[in-house]
Amino acid sequence: MHFLSLFFAFAAALASVVNAGCYPNGQTGTFSHRVQLDMFTLCANTLSGYYENGQQRGNCVPDADAKNRWVFNIKKTGGKSGSLKPVECQMGFVYWMMACPTRGGKGTARTPDNKEISGFEFRADVNRGSCEDPAYSKSSAPNPTPVANAAKVRSLPAPVASSFTT
Repeated sequence: MHFLSLFFAFAAALASVVNAGCYPNGQTGTFSHRVQLDMFTLCANTLSGYYENGQQRGNCVPDADAKNRWVFNIKKTGGKSGSLKPVECQMGFVYWMMACPTRGGKGTARTPDNKEISGFEFRADVNRGSCEDPAYSKSSAPNPTPVANAAKVRSLPAPVASSFTT
């Protein structure tokens, strides 16, 4: 828990530096404790792991305002495949949620000790509608890419998975 406190302080200090990656327009959301916990669960269970170069994964969690959702997406960049640890996934999204707390943002991210989370692009974006909204699966949902090593894929616990049906 001490680590997260340090990270939040670090991310807040970087907010003015990374505003170039913040979405200037669009839907606004709330960087709530619930959104944070749901995002941590996504990172631990589905978004971390092995990625082929160019592969994207994503999902959404409900915002504090039931009319909105946070869409979280990770894209592997850098010309080669690689793995993303759950804590790196969490830091990447928290970085952008702290820097751009009402609309989100996208780009590379840094750890509390100012090291780039190399080879991954993070997107935290607030959108209108629920995760169950059919429009999510047709327009804003990232297209899933088959995972090269299926043994490294994890699934969400049943209570969380049920909130992500499309």
